[in-house]
Amino acid sequence: MEPFFDLKKFIIMTTKVKKLLGAIFAIVLIATVVTVYGSSISGSGLKKHENTANAKQASLRWFQISGSHAPGTAVPPADATYLGEGTTPPPADECPDGTNNQCISGFNTNQTMVVNGNRMLNGSQTPATVSATRN
Repeated sequence: MEPFFDLKKFIIMTTKVKKLLGAIFAIVLIATVVTVYGSSISGSGLKKHENTANAKQASLRWFQISGSHAPGTAVPPADATYLGEGTTPPPADECPDGTNNQCISGFNTNQTMVVNGNRMLNGSQTPATVSATRN
């Protein structure tokens, strides 16, 4: 006849339950750490491009650039023809492919002025951005 309570089986079963509970606890602990760590990173400003789709872009004054002016260098008013204002550059139809010189460049409003109804650069100015280049 089998005994009513088998201590050996109970100990083996208890060990298995302990291992299972330990594994569950480890998973919950890891999930908690990942969640807390992830929320602390997102709250600290370390996200690279948070809400960039909703960020308002600055409107620039766009000019077609003639002459030889490398990207990032100042352009004199005589070499800049006003194309318009906007958050995106106008088409670069008049810019053949190349990388050596500015072709379409955007300037901040305070870098430009109006003279006799014509928008022009306020002296030589370095563009805020260059959207097209040419050789």
